[in-house]
Amino acid sequence: MDANNTRYHLLLGQADWFTCRTEIFPADPLPDPVQPAEVVVIRDQWNVPTVRQRLAVDWADGRAQLTLKPLAFPFPTAAGDRVPQIDNRRGAARDRYGNWYWIDSAQTAIRVRSSGTETVTLFWATSRLTQAPTPRPGDFQPVSTATVTEPVQLGGLAVTEDHYLVVGVVQPAGLFIFDLHAGGPPQQLLWPSQVA
Repeated sequence: MDANNTRYHLLLGQADWFTCRTEIFPADPLPDPVQPAEVVVIRDQWNVPTVRQRLAVDWADGRAQLTLKPLAFPFPTAAGDRVPQIDNRRGAARDRYGNWYWIDSAQTAIRVRSSGTETVTLFWATSRLTQAPTPRPGDFQPVSTATVTEPVQLGGLAVTEDHYLVVGVVQPAGLFIFDLHAGGPPQQLLWPSQVA
C-alpha cells in the first residue's frame, strides 16, 4: 500500500499471470499460450448471440512478460486482381525530384508521372529510333546514319545517383542511357554479339 492507501498486487512470473481472469470470461483463467484462440458464442438475457474470442496471449520467458499473441494480417485479394507473371516485371524508378518512370505494358515506351502535376505522360518511345534526326547547319554528324527497322523491346529500368535513366533493351541487347539533367535523346549501348 502507498501513502494514498492505494493497494498494489505484484504479479511475478508466468504462474502468477496465468491465474488472472478477464472481464469477458471472469470464471476462466487466461488461456494456455500454446493453445489457439477460441471463439465462443455468448447469449444475453434476450437470447441475442454475441461472438467473443477468448484472449490469445503469449509469454516471453526472456523478459518474463505477458503479451498479446501476434496475428498475421491476411491481405484480402481485391476484385479484379490478377496474379503477377514474370513477364509483368518491366521496371520502375523514381528520380531525386520525385518523378516516377516505368516501361509501358507494350514494352516499347517509357512513361513518366511528374511530381509537380501528378500527370502521366509519354517520356520516350522506341518509335523515335526510326525517325532520322534533322541535323542543324554546322553540327557534327555521322557520315552515315543507320535507322532501326526491327522493333525494340525494353525490359528493366533504373535511375542512377548522378541522375541518369538507364533502360535495358532486350532485343537488340543493350542499354539506353538518358541524361535526365541535360535532356536530349538517349545514348544507345549495344552488347557485343558474342555476349549472350
